[in-house]
Amino acid sequence: MSDPQPSSIQHDTNNTHSENKAENNYNNSNSNSNANNSSSNNNIVVRRERPARECTKRAAARLQAAAAAEAEAAAAVRKKKSGVRKERLAARLLREEEDGEEKFLEGDNDDEEGEEGGSPSSSRQQCSKIITQLVGEPEPSQLPRWNLRSMWQLASILNFLNVFRPLLNIRVEFSAEEFETALITPNDTLGDIHMPLLKAIPPVTRVALGHNTWITVLCRKLRDWWHWVAEGELPIVASHGAEIEAYNALDPAVRVVILKALCDIRVEVFCI
Repeated sequence: MSDPQPSSIQHDTNNTHSENKAENNYNNSNSNSNANNSSSNNNIVVRRERPARECTKRAAARLQAAAAAEAEAAAAVRKKKSGVRKERLAARLLREEEDGEEKFLEGDNDDEEGEEGGSPSSSRQQCSKIITQLVGEPEPSQLPRWNLRSMWQLASILNFLNVFRPLLNIRVEFSAEEFETALITPNDTLGDIHMPLLKAIPPVTRVALGHNTWITVLCRKLRDWWHWVAEGELPIVASHGAEIEAYNALDPAVRVVILKALCDIRVEVFCI
């Protein structure tokens, strides 16, 4: 067989080179397009904010400082206004007080001039200063009752009886006014109060307690106890029946003191 011709071999070689070159160009174009697409995708997804500039930061700081200074100035103005209002109020109150004192002094001077000259205006001012008493003067018949009500011993006795009546077996019922009446004018109510008090106080006496004998028993028992519970001399002593009339003739205030001493003796007996 005869060898191929050199011209035909060269022609095939040229064709092959051209085809390879075209294929490489196509691949390069595809790779470039893919690279461009990926770069564009990366630019879309990854987007970072640009850091603030120094000029922007300085401007924001100046604005904040200006706002703070404005707030401080407004607070100072409010504080100053409140201080001025307080000073004005204090000055006004002081002026009113001074005016009131001046008017009061003028009124006193007018009263003195009216007393000297006897003018009608002074009489009207005097009438306006009359003080009405809440409680009037008692009648002469009520003076003994008023004197009793002014004694603290009476209140102490009433409190003692209110607390210890069940223990003392005091069965008589009475009001405060009836109790006062019995102290002013001795009656059976006063005896019914004294007899239960005398029963438990030593020494034991042979005289039976009754409405006609309890004053005698009272005198004998007070003789041993008086200086323990009271001050001064014993106001009444047993004297063969004369003590009954002497007790009825005592001042009501003295009878209150005797009954208070009897209540104190019963307290001492309870403690023993």
